[in-house]
Amino acid sequence: MVDSSIGGKTGVNSKYGKNLIGSFYLPKKVLVCPEFIKTLPKREIACGFAEVIKYSLIKPHPLKKILEKQKNNDKIFIFDN
Repeated sequence: MVDSSIGGKTGVNSKYGKNLIGSFYLPKKVLVCPEFIKTLPKREIACGFAEVIKYSLIKPHPLKKILEKQKNNDKIFIFDN
């Protein structure tokens, strides 16, 4: 639930390339269901977490401080499935 899954960017592929036609329109509301994450394979969860890390490195953000506090937390990547 990172990046384009909750953003306002839409893209359409054309014969000239991928996502060359699109729009930016932020939604009025975004509904997120954290329970959905529990249904994902471990690889998808890890990829999503990598996106979170990427964003924290690209732009200074309070998220970076949260991630720094968790860097030695082994429980972050313990999955039930």
